Amino acid sequence: MDHFTQPEEIQIDRFGFHYFHNNEEYSINKAKYRLQQLSATKAKWLILKNPVGRAIPEDFIQIANKQKFHLIIDFQERIGDFSDFSEISTFLQVYGKWGVEYACLFNQPNKRANWGDAQWISNDIVSTHADLFLRFARICIDNNIHPIFSTLFPGGEYGDLAFLENSLKIIKVKADPSILENMVISAYGWHHNHPLDWGTGGKKHWPEASLFNAPKNYQDHRGFRLYEWYSEITQKIFGRKMPTIIFETGKSGTNLKEGNGKRLDWSQNIDSTIKLLSGENVFNHDDPNNLYAPIGQEVIACCYCLISSLIEKEIKMDRSVGNEIGSQNFPFSKKTGMDNNKTNPENLNSKQFSYNRYVYIDQPLQSRVPELLEQIDPYIKKHRPFIGFSLLEGLKSAFLIVVTDDKERFLQKNREILEDGNLVKMIAISALHELLNEENL
Repeated sequence: MDHFTQPEEIQIDRFGFHYFHNNEEYSINKAKYRLQQLSATKAKWLILKNPVGRAIPEDFIQIANKQKFHLIIDFQERIGDFSDFSEISTFLQVYGKWGVEYACLFNQPNKRANWGDAQWISNDIVSTHADLFLRFARICIDNNIHPIFSTLFPGGEYGDLAFLENSLKIIKVKADPSILENMVISAYGWHHNHPLDWGTGGKKHWPEASLFNAPKNYQDHRGFRLYEWYSEITQKIFGRKMPTIIFETGKSGTNLKEGNGKRLDWSQNIDSTIKLLSGENVFNHDDPNNLYAPIGQEVIACCYCLISSLIEKEIKMDRSVGNEIGSQNFPFSKKTGMDNNKTNPENLNSKQFSYNRYVYIDQPLQSRVPELLEQIDPYIKKHRPFIGFSLLEGLKSAFLIVVTDDKERFLQKNREILEDGNLVKMIAISALHELLNEENL
């Protein structure tokens, strides 16, 4: 197992995804299709959620290895339910032999709900978790796997910044050198309805940052730049920034307060973060005269939720996917959202479209995207539409499907930008079966 000693080892290939959770996605045929699709985006990292009570199939991992993905197993154990390491140890022995490189055990141990009231009150939370992590780390390293420190909830009943700092102080004292040389820090890439540069510079730049009683409009660590705040802590404890993997990039986060009722369309930042990960200069969307701060080299991987970014990236890699525009009659109605009017494909020929089909998922439904994708999987396999959260990107397609449970609100908000060019069908979750039943849709 390579130690993290050479900076050049962690400067490239930092872009990845969280893989689907449903079991059928690990079948050989589905795996070949999905991993080829992901590889086309130039992604090199995959986070795999470990199924309850069993290992991910070896065939899947071997296919991923051939595609040269770095694999991360996320056990997502609830620390309050954890009993012993016998099963985890068996899994890690197997995964190590199969070529898995990284593993993470616990999920958000700074949240009371993940312990249960009795354990939360009776335990020294930080010390108990640190000891369990060190045991996990030892097993990982014995099997040539890098251990990842548990993902922490930004905030939490035990503040994540304090939890991380106090944990690392314990680990520094108790861990043997091999653990310190090979462990990895995790950080969520949630945007929390904040722009891409929110919190840039960490605590040094925002010394009065607080989850409570902070100055008005003062920035804190709850945004994509969370990793910078964690890196400050590792620098303080260990004298260096530790390798970091960013989880769930593109998600909004949880327990958000809407404030003015607006939600951030973070999809515009997906391409920017990918460019930053590649070391490119990127101009700030909100301040075009300035560049975004680069993503630090301590970030060895930044993994996106498939639901928000897979196809957005694939658009830029392959414009040739999909049916020839105008080759069929589609029962969409133009600009109105009604579903029954016949349309003439000749109407499409007057405008050049970037691609054929786009499924836009309305913002209130984005938390249900895994469920939606599962329902329309046959449609995706047949027509290979692009899927995403960017309505402006969707309007570059000849046929736009809008999944929304509030057609009137959607039309009222977006009627003006639906005025020209493509054909639009709005469909509710309860009517998704229409996509599968109508041959030409």
